[in-house]
Amino acid sequence: MELLGRVAAPGAKLFTLVFVLDGTRVLLGMKKRGFGVGLWNGFGGKVEPNESVRAAARRELQEESGIDVDEEDLTRRAMLRFEWRSEERDEIPLSDRVPPFSVNVYTVTRFRGLPVESEEMRPQWCNVDDVPYGTMWEDDQYWLPQILESDAAACVGLFRFASPSGGSEMLSNEIEVLSSVTLLPSTPTGGVLPFT
Repeated sequence: MELLGRVAAPGAKLFTLVFVLDGTRVLLGMKKRGFGVGLWNGFGGKVEPNESVRAAARRELQEESGIDVDEEDLTRRAMLRFEWRSEERDEIPLSDRVPPFSVNVYTVTRFRGLPVESEEMRPQWCNVDDVPYGTMWEDDQYWLPQILESDAAACVGLFRFASPSGGSEMLSNEIEVLSSVTLLPSTPTGGVLPFT
């Protein structure tokens, strides 16, 4: 569990990511603009001040896909931390550095509504055996199969990239698959915002 301590370290910017599961299908979204444009992903984004992580996950899912869920139906399945080598250079003032990202990944099987395209994402159902890892973030291939293949498993991951720009080179990764979601802390950690 030493990796969990490093993933949950404070000082990171908080994000959410939600994967809607329906039998053998997972809902993915093609990113149409901004960070990650042209890549398939789950639905999520940053946690706003005074917003709980679960509330942010629900809000982002609804905004990006039209799908609505109850917060209590979201199951946290992964805690991921992303760090950037480019932000460690001494010539970059601390105030200008992009902080690490702490991403709380959820799955949900109970939902309302049908997926609709938004300005940011184009949703599409995909069989869990045919997830297009070649057109997703490079790190997804290491942790996403673990949570799609087992209802009980959870993941903790630490990924280092060359820079925070989309498509930058992954330099290293560490991942630990936990046998049960109950092994994750009961509340998300690792961010700069208080959790509710």
